[in-house]
Amino acid sequence: MSKSYKKHPYLKESSQHTKYGKKFANRKVRKSEETLQHKDYKKQYCSWEISEYKFYMSEQEVINEFFASRNEEYHWMKKFKTLKEALTWWKKTYLRK
Repeated sequence: MSKSYKKHPYLKESSQHTKYGKKFANRKVRKSEETLQHKDYKKQYCSWEISEYKFYMSEQEVINEFFASRNEEYHWMKKFKTLKEALTWWKKTYLRK
């Protein structure tokens, strides 16, 4: 079976504990000037836009970060022992669905 890939490789932070995006979307709908009928609230705010943070990191940035982390004592890239592991992580989190 072939692997499917994202059209735009980015990572969205979507923790269940952070509900700020949904809170602001609901506030926008509740405080609107218009009187909303039935399903009109769906037109006010796109549900796909509700996310706290979006991260983008290209493959070249992963390679640069990997080699830069070798000079620093504490760096989040230190957990990868080889460049292949770092690129596999990038493909898993950013590129693949």
